[in-house]
Amino acid sequence: MKHGFVRVGSGIPEVRVADTQYNVEEIEKLILKAQAQGIEILVTPELGLTGSTCQDLFLQQTLTEEAEIALMKLMDFTRSMDMIIVVGLPVDSCVGLLNLAVVLQKGKIMGAVEKTFHSTDSNCAEKKWFRSISRTDSPKVWLCGQQIEIGQYQLFHTPSCSFAIEIGSDFMSPLPPSQKMSLLGAELILNPAAEAMTAGKTGQLQKQILAHSSRCMAGIVHANAGFGESSTDCVFGASAMVCEMGNALAETLPFCMEPQLIFSEIDIELIRQKRRRSAAFFDASEELRGVVCAHHDTDMMVRHNLELTRQFSPHPFFPDGKEALDMQSEEIFSIQTIGLAKRLKHAN
Repeated sequence: MKHGFVRVGSGIPEVRVADTQYNVEEIEKLILKAQAQGIEILVTPELGLTGSTCQDLFLQQTLTEEAEIALMKLMDFTRSMDMIIVVGLPVDSCVGLLNLAVVLQKGKIMGAVEKTFHSTDSNCAEKKWFRSISRTDSPKVWLCGQQIEIGQYQLFHTPSCSFAIEIGSDFMSPLPPSQKMSLLGAELILNPAAEAMTAGKTGQLQKQILAHSSRCMAGIVHANAGFGESSTDCVFGASAMVCEMGNALAETLPFCMEPQLIFSEIDIELIRQKRRRSAAFFDASEELRGVVCAHHDTDMMVRHNLELTRQFSPHPFFPDGKEALDMQSEEIFSIQTIGLAKRLKHAN
């Protein structure tokens, strides 16, 4: 991190449904590109090692075993890398199949988070295959020879920032886990997703992500499944976004058929400053007093040579474009007018 900035990336690899060997090789290519760009935290789509549209193949033990082997291969590939990588896979547990996002760094599993709210959509009915273990007394699973805690409240710390993970449509639930995690200290929300697209949904999803990042006073890194998943009735738009407190910093081209990688720098110091200024944010965080949250420390090195790629407006207090400026000017004039009108009316 340099002057409070951390470089984050969202990558959409090419995927073949249920072909874990091919998928892990494509993710490795994406990781190499991200490393060349100096990305510190990389997010890949939900269930990226298997594909999210395997349907009844998820019930085959062979697929879950191959996914775990692919994860071990990825761990070995990243053994010498400082970058943090989030990758998804199905994992068998005592309650059934889980949809997990695993945090990797330097060849180790730093932690994992499960998806909590599963879709019941007729085309992509996740509840047919996946369960939730977070509501049990001991939310842990064995993965790659390690016992991993996968509870809902998990906070990952780096020297630059603290982040949490929220899978797929969890952030669209009435009470998103990330909303609580931001109050518990998460400055970044990483959102691996596999949301099927319908007419108008791309724009709607972007607005929801921007609004959510503003409400949580956080940065959000979103990575949605792409072209390779569109082998069923569901079509996936390969959308990815990096945003900061309601402002989009980087976006992919929607419905692109090629692998994509976007990145930008999120101003962590600005997020911390905004939160310090907000009494409402502090008061809301008091409501979570007593909530047990697991903390994970990562082993990332502090970077001091980060060159910013994001753009800054030379006029930060004015909106961009003549139409937006005219609209704001009209609003300012109306505010002054109505205030003066009330005083004149009161004085007869």
